[in-house]
Amino acid sequence: MSKKFRFEFKYEIDPNTAYLIEKDIVKYGMKPDSNISSLNGEYFVTSLYYDSYDLSDYRDKIDGLIRRKKFRLRVYKPTIGESQTVWLEIKNKHQQENFKTRMLLTNSEFEDFFMRGNVSLLEKKWAEKEIGKKNEILWNAVSNSIKPAVAVRYKRRAYLNELKNLRLTFDSSLEACKGHNFMYNSFMKPVNRGKMVMEIKFKYMLPFWLKKIISKHNLRADTYSKYEKSVEALHRFNPLLR
Repeated sequence: MSKKFRFEFKYEIDPNTAYLIEKDIVKYGMKPDSNISSLNGEYFVTSLYYDSYDLSDYRDKIDGLIRRKKFRLRVYKPTIGESQTVWLEIKNKHQQENFKTRMLLTNSEFEDFFMRGNVSLLEKKWAEKEIGKKNEILWNAVSNSIKPAVAVRYKRRAYLNELKNLRLTFDSSLEACKGHNFMYNSFMKPVNRGKMVMEIKFKYMLPFWLKKIISKHNLRADTYSKYEKSVEALHRFNPLLR
């Protein structure tokens, strides 16, 4: 079982501001994530969000609930077929504090879950050390009768400090499609054209120098949610009732 606790702040910015901030943070020792092998430091993040039939997780977000969650499958490739493994994640949020429960699936396990849903999780053989994770995942999956809701994809550049307890990411080219099209997501709808999202993730305290950069660019933390924005973009001409 893997749970990661951290604080998270998000800012919607334009590409020019992102460029200036990236130049600033490098001066303070932030370095591109060494795990990224691409020449330009960018990589894809592709997620399939699950939700109840009435989109209860989405509605918890727009209602501003302090405690909320997201249930998703995630790969770090443009398409699911390019990845040998898939992360199944439950992301819990309490105000600005976040923690994840994650489980690594093989591609065949993912396909089984995508096709048969919760039954595949019930039939899966769990190791003894995974019982706590099993209970949390199954409770969320079964009690909410979740199904594929929205697929989301974007490009990311990531920076880490030397201690690896501070991470800044810059996300661009956000696009989405309906969840049932996740396996065939060749066509996706742009969501926040011309905008980027900067995320600051840290475990303990925000450095003073980073606070100065935030103030310098007059940034205000937002409750930005890629899932929320994607749902609304896909329902732009058929708005959901609130």
